[in-house]
Amino acid sequence: MNFQNLQFLIIRKTLIAASFISIIILYAFDEITSLFWFFYGIIISILNFRLLALNVKKSIRMTPEKSRIYAFTGYTVRYVLNFIAFMVAVKSSATGLLLAAAGYLLIKAVIIADPFLNHLKFRKE
Repeated sequence: MNFQNLQFLIIRKTLIAASFISIIILYAFDEITSLFWFFYGIIISILNFRLLALNVKKSIRMTPEKSRIYAFTGYTVRYVLNFIAFMVAVKSSATGLLLAAAGYLLIKAVIIADPFLNHLKFRKE
């Protein structure tokens, strides 16, 4: 499996998990705006994941000094993007911030849970 396929596999699994969690959110909060903030966090998370992947892929081909500067610049851009995104959620409401953070952390949860789920899947066979 190459680098590109792995990225899209993780994003696909995140969106599948998000579809199940969105049903729970609709029942729990009973508002469509809560679903908006959840997917807002997921979009920011996927954007950060993709920017990080592109940053790593490009910096591997650079000299160490250029790579260090490029990585720091990408790091700074991603965190400024996160700051702006979460400030928008904070200005909205506390629930918006909570749901945006849940959506933001979902891709990380998928990455961590994937090896355990694969282990359980192959253990049964």
